[in-house]
Amino acid sequence: MCTYLAGEVNFCSPINFDTKTIGTAGMKLVGNPIQSYTDNKDFYFFVMQKNAASQLYGSFYGQFGGEGDHVDGGTSRFDKNGAIYQAVCSNCGGTNICPADPIRRPFIITPGAVGPTNGALGSATPGECNLAAFKINFDFDGVKSGLKSFIKGVFDTSGCSPVTIEFVDTIGVGKQYIWNFGDGTPSVTTNTPEIKHDFSTTVDKVFRVQLITIDTNRCITTDTSYQNVKIGLNKATLSARAERRGSCGDSVFTLINTSSPPPGSSFSNKSFVWQFDDGSPPDTMGLGNITHKFSAGSHKIKLTLLEKGFCNVNETIELIVSVDPRFKAYFKPDDGIICVGSKVGFQNLSLGGFQFLWNFDNGSTSSSYSPPSQAYITTGEKTIRLIISENSPNCKRADTIMYKITVKPNPISAFDYSPKTPAENTATSFINLSTGADSYLWMFGDGETSTQKDVNHFYKSTGEFDVTLYAVTKFGCVNISTGKARAIIK
Repeated sequence: MCTYLAGEVNFCSPINFDTKTIGTAGMKLVGNPIQSYTDNKDFYFFVMQKNAASQLYGSFYGQFGGEGDHVDGGTSRFDKNGAIYQAVCSNCGGTNICPADPIRRPFIITPGAVGPTNGALGSATPGECNLAAFKINFDFDGVKSGLKSFIKGVFDTSGCSPVTIEFVDTIGVGKQYIWNFGDGTPSVTTNTPEIKHDFSTTVDKVFRVQLITIDTNRCITTDTSYQNVKIGLNKATLSARAERRGSCGDSVFTLINTSSPPPGSSFSNKSFVWQFDDGSPPDTMGLGNITHKFSAGSHKIKLTLLEKGFCNVNETIELIVSVDPRFKAYFKPDDGIICVGSKVGFQNLSLGGFQFLWNFDNGSTSSSYSPPSQAYITTGEKTIRLIISENSPNCKRADTIMYKITVKPNPISAFDYSPKTPAENTATSFINLSTGADSYLWMFGDGETSTQKDVNHFYKSTGEFDVTLYAVTKFGCVNISTGKARAIIK
């Protein structure tokens, strides 16, 4: 905890007050003080860092001139976040009690105050005071927590069972995070501000997810945030197609929504929104078709489900339309040579086409314009095929392209060392047992490295060391092996 303090000193009238108080003049201003001036008869607020390491904040507070602002006892409160709530005696005796020091700046009043009028302004009696009430949040309350949920990288609080949801502390200033997913599974503690969790349910259900963010070095060491996620079963199936109205050169298209609701459900006339990339306003509607004219080039149209009664609300699909007399399938892989287990992406550079069918020669296919990256578990040449097509009533055409990539094997990294029982002040001999590699990198666990195949290494201190050997082929395929070596140095 940080230390939060408030105090008041010094008075103009000696009646009923301690004349030995010395005043607030000279007190240190730190941070962004609310009030930087003092008449030596004000309140002084300060915040001390945890373990009194330093002062985080210091400010005066009160009127300038007149009788000293003060508390007669028991009216200062601090909440657990370090905000101060205080009711004080202010402007006692009005302008007449301190003739040598009249009021020159009033007590600070914020907009919307319930009682902005100084009722004791004309008084001349010390006991006639205003009750001034205020709250100040010093903003040194420590760690903050801000939980948000994401589905497929997009902020969302609704999904269809089963679903994987990523949770992120969007503030991310903690040192430790405790996640409770509200579904009966054990809490999980991490050192990073994000985590993924799988939800599954047999009925529509809302789960209240809790995040406790922790930093024991802060004034307030923990903060808690929550996010409700709704997991349902009533998933709508989104589908659509585009058809050219005329011949292959026509720029007017009919967009046909072929989505279907789950059994027992139906769409309303505002269940969907069509969005265009040409600056046209979005079109909210039901299952009906719409007609749209596009400019030259390729365009992406989005169809999004808006109906909150479905668990996949906000799901979006894309259509591609092309106003281009050219029609040719073309793509490029990110790399023509890859290693077993590594992924390769494919860039679609086709001209024209509404439908896209990929075959990756690894058992996987895709109908996306931009397909997901692919991995291969067997070596050899792989033939990737892309077919683009258009099936409009008056324009039917297709084109195919194939591209070969080569999948190379990974090496096998392995090593041994001697002596197994360390000998005093003796180098460790590392024997490389790797196969299929062209180069090597040794990391001996003491900051030293080597690129030799076999190596003798002398440790400079006693201890147990984590040793890593990277075996690399000329194509960049890598395999790693690890082990522990001990040394005694005297």
